Amino acid sequence: MDISSLFLKKDDASFHILRPRIFYGYVGYEEQKMNPIFDTNKITMMNQLFSTYRYSGMDRIGDQNFYTFSLEYRKRESNMDKLSIIVSRKFHNGDKKIFVDHTLMPMMETQMSQNSLVTNSMVSMMNTDKDPLMIMGKFMPNKNTKLMFYGSYEDNKKKFPMAGITVNHKFKKGTIGYAKRYNKVAGDFNNVLNYSEFFVNINLNAGLSIITKIKRDDHSHSKIESILGIGYENCCFAFRITSSDKNLSKYIDGYDQNTFMYLNDAWDNIIRIENKSRINFEFELKGLNSSFEKINRFINNSVFNY
Repeated sequence: MDISSLFLKKDDASFHILRPRIFYGYVGYEEQKMNPIFDTNKITMMNQLFSTYRYSGMDRIGDQNFYTFSLEYRKRESNMDKLSIIVSRKFHNGDKKIFVDHTLMPMMETQMSQNSLVTNSMVSMMNTDKDPLMIMGKFMPNKNTKLMFYGSYEDNKKKFPMAGITVNHKFKKGTIGYAKRYNKVAGDFNNVLNYSEFFVNINLNAGLSIITKIKRDDHSHSKIESILGIGYENCCFAFRITSSDKNLSKYIDGYDQNTFMYLNDAWDNIIRIENKSRINFEFELKGLNSSFEKINRFINNSVFNY
């Protein structure tokens, strides 16, 4: 059940929009232990705010009974959102029984036979009455500059377990951008994600541009990848040559080779393949695909889109 309303106020050339919203969701419980898990993973809290799905894939259906309060403010000028802020929080009615956490569940099963107090404590961490406060926003001081941010705040711990920021600026000779993502626990290995990217696309003349991008792991203070190249694009085709240098390591915080022994060979193979400098050639006939984007399309597979 989704209930919302809009409050509008016109101020000269600006529109102020206020949207309160209440969302209620319910998914019943059914025992699913006999079903194998192939491709199901947790959906982030940010994407669960207005959804009854807790997991991706079809191997587990997560039971829950919840409601979400949200308040959104937007300021529009010249058919453009100059400022938007959304504050939301999800509240739970009762504990959940279905989990697919591959890290915590085996630990819980072991502790259950040893210390029921510890197990109950771990279950209580997974079954909380409310999620962190979610904040999302966007600010555009002009048509060429965009700032986007998001984060979650746990008021009982007074910490931001998740946050991200993206800045893009277009100038006469090209585009520059910076993005950073932070998550205290990310993925099945319980690793800290602290990741940033920086890119510059400089137009030399019509169709010809210089491309550069740097990816960095700020948690380990190490470079992940750097790219430098040149590209040309017109109405019919695109061509680019880039030089890239990628660094990977299996010696990361939280990685236990005894726990994940089956990954050792895979990590070695990936590192042996990826830890090389290389020259990349790309040629694209514009009429044979659906892309109409410019030469910096290669950043689509980057943190700027998340």
